[in-house]
Amino acid sequence: MSRTRLRLAIVASLPAMTIFSSLTAAMAQTADESAPPAETIVVPRLSDRAGARPEKNSRPIDWEAVRALIQQTRERDADYERSLRAMALTRATTTEERERLRPKGLRSLPPTQLQRVQPDRVAIPRLPVLAPVTTETVGSLRLAARENAFTAFGELPNGATFELIGTRMRVVGGSPEAAKARLAERRRTLKRLEAIDAPFLISHHEEGVDLSFSKFNAAYQITIYCNDKTDARCAADDYVVSLAESLVILNEDAGGSQ
Repeated sequence: MSRTRLRLAIVASLPAMTIFSSLTAAMAQTADESAPPAETIVVPRLSDRAGARPEKNSRPIDWEAVRALIQQTRERDADYERSLRAMALTRATTTEERERLRPKGLRSLPPTQLQRVQPDRVAIPRLPVLAPVTTETVGSLRLAARENAFTAFGELPNGATFELIGTRMRVVGGSPEAAKARLAERRRTLKRLEAIDAPFLISHHEEGVDLSFSKFNAAYQITIYCNDKTDARCAADDYVVSLAESLVILNEDAGGSQ
């Protein structure tokens, strides 16, 4: 059984909070800056717990922010198309130039346009279903889903694989003052994803590389697995960041009923 299939089998058999325990640290480091400080996603330190166990909970998804970001991207795309038409009046443009000029943002993609994604599975999660869509991922992209979590996964060229895990669960606890201080420090040091305007955290490990972020009151983690530790897709940060900048949303209309 492949590494991705094994992890998906585990996803299907465990409670959502257990599945995504590896995401809680990322949720603490990349809490959505639009959220009120008192409700930030934190993983309390032992010194902050005062004997109390953290509470496992979920916050309402900010679907208004989802729609606003998609609309902003559509407006940027419209400006981009007008600029291309104006440029075409004076000179030809190459495919590389057009791609370089294309604005980054969050775009909606119907799951029916993805050959191996089943639309009924996209309808299950109660959070934005994000997936990296590039020329290397679009043909192999698949989805496993639960009510509060999902995994988008597939194969990459030359033996690598990818997965994106999303969850609306959180871990809360500890002193609000201590949490706010830690989050403020992290925000000053973390880089941001331009496409979705979210701070992110990268960590390298024996199997590959993780990129974690939170957005819309949900937490996400993209992982690249490489058979060769020297594979630049896992040894460096550029490739996993490029996947994070290529995210599309597969369930734009889900928020209308939640």
